[in-house]
Amino acid sequence: MVGTYVNGEDKLMKFVIWGVGSRGKRIAKFIGYDHINAFIDSNPSLLGTEYEGIPIIDIEKYLELYKDCFLVVSPFENKEIIDVLIEKQIYTYFLLDDCPPEILREELSGIDEMIMPDMDPGRAVIYGSSLYSILLWERYHSQGFDIPLLVHNDNVDSKWLSGILSSNVYYAEDYRIKSEDLLMQTIRCIPEIGGAERGDFYHVANYLEKFRHPELEKFKNIHKGQRCFIIGNGSSLTCGDLNKLATQNEICMGMNGIPLIFNDTIWRPNYYVCEDPKGMEEFGDMILGCTMSTIFVSDLNKRFLEKAEGNENINSFHMIRGDYMPNIPFFSGDIVKSIYNGFTVMYVCMQIAVYMGFQEIYLLGADFDYSDGDTVEVKHFSDSYHRASSGVKPNACRKTENLLAYQAAREYADRHGIKIYNATRGGKLEVFERVDFDSLFSMGVGQEK
Repeated sequence: MVGTYVNGEDKLMKFVIWGVGSRGKRIAKFIGYDHINAFIDSNPSLLGTEYEGIPIIDIEKYLELYKDCFLVVSPFENKEIIDVLIEKQIYTYFLLDDCPPEILREELSGIDEMIMPDMDPGRAVIYGSSLYSILLWERYHSQGFDIPLLVHNDNVDSKWLSGILSSNVYYAEDYRIKSEDLLMQTIRCIPEIGGAERGDFYHVANYLEKFRHPELEKFKNIHKGQRCFIIGNGSSLTCGDLNKLATQNEICMGMNGIPLIFNDTIWRPNYYVCEDPKGMEEFGDMILGCTMSTIFVSDLNKRFLEKAEGNENINSFHMIRGDYMPNIPFFSGDIVKSIYNGFTVMYVCMQIAVYMGFQEIYLLGADFDYSDGDTVEVKHFSDSYHRASSGVKPNACRKTENLLAYQAAREYADRHGIKIYNATRGGKLEVFERVDFDSLFSMGVGQEK
């Protein structure tokens, strides 16, 4: 990143990052170390030391020396930090989680990649007051474009920004949007605003070629109008039910550790999905060693993809794994561009199934009988499923987010005339209409004769 016009002078924009953990280090690298004045950290053993030549300080030293710099709160768990900032009457900060997930995961080398190639910067108006918005504003101003920045959230004062930036910072309600403007959305959601063309710069995967997977186009509507079964790994799953699916030649999609049941059943999934990088770490050898004709994996685990290079059965997709609370997540209608995480692989499978054209989707083994937390024990169809022996620490259960994801799938399906049923024996997932599994193989729901 080069210089920008700050306080009327051509000089570097400066930041202080709260947190010198992995996220803080990643965003410092993305911004550029020469833009970072300091790190703040509450760990006493780190105070007075340096990272990449940048001092690590406490909040008092920040107030003394750097309070006019942009403050970026990098930790995911940040409530205590925000409480401190409020106590110190510091309201001009940015949360790292407001950035696109591709920035959080260091999938972009810098802000230069965020420029839409066929956009006219002369029409641009940046909507959003996140760190990402500021970086994008700086990028354009360094190229000589005086682009307005519309502040939208309460914790950022436009007067403060105007004092650090050169000009052209407004509260959104004070700026009159013109029909010729191109409104650059740099936060996840913005209000409905008429009178201008909108460019979604937050969901960068939709326009950056590096995240597209055109090889997935071959799966578009290949099962148009058909039905499928998505097989979860809950304890209610039985070999008898899987054998019935096999003898009935039902199209099935399995996930994660499902190959652990292969020795006990004749059933095999037509499609297999693993989106979790930890899951690919744990099940990687099993995935590559099994006879499964079509495998979908996310692009989050580069090491697995390198190991699988040359395997024609492997199909990778771009995974958007961002925090969407308290909203429901987006549901992708085009897996070539991206798939949204929802913190459950079941949600990923639904998006793939919809892209394939399935009209009826049945869930089996979707018990949903766990609670939130890091130490929650999730019951699976096999005691050998647990990851303790693999040395891979499982992800925390995100039941609240999972429920929102299922609601998003239900809403998308309802809007597009798709039926999603829960054929699980028991369990606690009630978002989708319940059907009796055994009835599906006579003249029951969804069965054509």
